[in-house]
Amino acid sequence: MNEAKNHAENHAKNHDAIIYTHWPQVSQRKRMPLEIRAKIFMPFSALKGLTQAIQRQVQTQEQLQTHQSDSHPTRHPPNRQ
Repeated sequence: MNEAKNHAENHAKNHDAIIYTHWPQVSQRKRMPLEIRAKIFMPFSALKGLTQAIQRQVQTQEQLQTHQSDSHPTRHPPNRQ
């Protein structure tokens, strides 16, 4: 149990060492502001065509529902006396 606790503490210290280390800038260029970087990646879609495929599926389902309601009138159970 004590070994697991020591491992967790060492693991956290290693991450803190990486996170809080000042990394020198390698390039001569200034870093791009975060706001501008975010704008670059906004239009990116990981699944190309997904939105269009979903829209087609919705339209198909709507057409099926409309067709089924037009071709099958509401049925009432027969009157039994």
